[in-house]
Amino acid sequence: MTVQVDPQSDNLLIGGVYSTIARGSARTEYILAKVLQVKDDIVHLVILPETYKKRPLLDQLQQDGVSLCLTPNLAKDFVDAARERHVALTRKLFALLRPVFVAEAPISDLDRAGMTQWLLLNDKTVVEAPATIQSEDNRRVYLRIFLLCGLPFGLLQGGYHLFKDGPVVGVFAFLFGFVLFGLGMALSQYLAIRRRLGLKVRDNLPEHSLSAYQVEELELPFVFARAFELCGEAIRTIKNVKVLEEDLSGGCIEAEVGFSLSAEGEYITICLYRISNELTGVVVASVPRANGEVDMGKNFENVTRVAKYLRTVK
Repeated sequence: MTVQVDPQSDNLLIGGVYSTIARGSARTEYILAKVLQVKDDIVHLVILPETYKKRPLLDQLQQDGVSLCLTPNLAKDFVDAARERHVALTRKLFALLRPVFVAEAPISDLDRAGMTQWLLLNDKTVVEAPATIQSEDNRRVYLRIFLLCGLPFGLLQGGYHLFKDGPVVGVFAFLFGFVLFGLGMALSQYLAIRRRLGLKVRDNLPEHSLSAYQVEELELPFVFARAFELCGEAIRTIKNVKVLEEDLSGGCIEAEVGFSLSAEGEYITICLYRISNELTGVVVASVPRANGEVDMGKNFENVTRVAKYLRTVK
């Protein structure tokens, strides 16, 4: 289900129920959040009780009889329980939760209970997003690749030779395999990035280029609807990309790139949030689909391509 957005108006719908990722969960889970109010860069939400392993669809919710409003059987003391489900957060943070519009629903008195209490407080807590979001710097990436690639290989080699040739050979095999394989994988990532960027011998790598987990922030001098349109164009410039979600109201685009001989496939997200009438914030992220540390620079290339397209468009 989609919602029409006026190019000059706010993209978030009051009473709109959005599926978002659940913060703090070890695995990716989804929850339903209803927008109660949007004012002064603050989004007031009520979090509905259910959690989902996949993004819930409206047809599924209707079939399962899920209510899109808090109901009195929420808990024994349902007013206090309803208040605990209220959260006030910045627009940027809500965008980073990757909201996708599900349906419009009425706002009940229970839905409003937490926001009403919050408005009466002297100390009004607002959950904020990080001021800036950056990938790991290259020095830390070298160490991560060295440890996470070299250590398992070294243990495998050491264990094999420990049982076959004894403890002395096993220790040497562990150290040799650990160091050699770890350094080899770090060097492979370094050389692959340089090749993708076409750098000369004396050129330095960008500070965050080695990480397989890439993110970049930028601001576009366009109304929200136009910025969203441009982001849709930008992500489709990536070869072999498949768009999974593209929701204008939530400002969320999710896509995946298939497996290739040089990469295991990537998961790309673009999150947009309104800063002002003529300014839109954008966060572009690309990560390996299989959580690998060595991606041969593909995620850096994805983010760079999208960001370059957005920066050069007029």
